[in-house]
Amino acid sequence: MLAKNFEKFTIGALQENIKAVELCIGFDKSTDNESDFMFKDGCLGIPAFILLSSIIDAIGSNFKDSSIIIEGKPKIIKNNGGHFFILNHEKLFNLGLSNKIIEAFYKQYRSPLTHNNTLTPNTIIDLGNENSLIFETNNANELTRVNLIPLLRVVKEAVKKFIEMPREELDVKGKLKKELDCKGNKSKTIFPSDKMPNLSAVTETIISKFSLE
Repeated sequence: MLAKNFEKFTIGALQENIKAVELCIGFDKSTDNESDFMFKDGCLGIPAFILLSSIIDAIGSNFKDSSIIIEGKPKIIKNNGGHFFILNHEKLFNLGLSNKIIEAFYKQYRSPLTHNNTLTPNTIIDLGNENSLIFETNNANELTRVNLIPLLRVVKEAVKKFIEMPREELDVKGKLKKELDCKGNKSKTIFPSDKMPNLSAVTETIISKFSLE
């Protein structure tokens, strides 16, 4: 796929990721006799959660420098962790979460699973049901469990609203496009010319840049 229009590409990717999450959640490991899973029961919860986090992250990236109300105060989306403030965006998710829960979602769940395929101690991902809370906490108001089915529901709704949202409400200073343009046009020398590996036995690989319009 050639990314000629980053906006259309993003919308298509969000739609595909939602479908992939649905397939993961609908998968029953106990009936699959061909795979040797460490955990024999349940759905494909880890990839489902990673994709859901990616969708939230991607939507949040479109609101650089936007102000989101967290605990009654405006917070500005500045960096990758800030993308998850989008969970409180009143027109998209409108979850009214505390800063503590948003931070825990990012630091205890999203990042360890994305980068290390694991969770921090005393945290759980569960399937849940339509009536489950998305985020469950202990007596100290610490995030201890995330339920996939209600999380998928709100993410699907947010994706639909995001796609229909007027474009002028997104990325108020055009920073996302500038960031992608910058990344797409950077070139790096992987090997110094005098230290090139022997490629005689290697199939030639052509690396082409994404074209952003």
